[in-house]
Amino acid sequence: MDGGLYEHYPQYRKYLQDAVDELLGSEISKNVIIEHSKDGSGIGAALLAAANSKYASKPLTDRHYEALELRDGGSDYSVCSVFRM
Repeated sequence: MDGGLYEHYPQYRKYLQDAVDELLGSEISKNVIIEHSKDGSGIGAALLAAANSKYASKPLTDRHYEALELRDGGSDYSVCSVFRM
């Protein structure tokens, strides 16, 4: 998602969190933290490429929930990738 949308429209944050709650259920979704991040597009693209290559041979039903933490040049970025069980 575009960071500007998340950053400048507080109602969108609520919609996004509501969608995560609906998709994952309240028990699991409380472990998902969504934050605005500088250079999120670059980080997201890198994580998507890494996730795709790591799980390319597994069917969707074999995927699991995984939290990733990315550290870049002294700046910490917490990133969560959610894969359906």
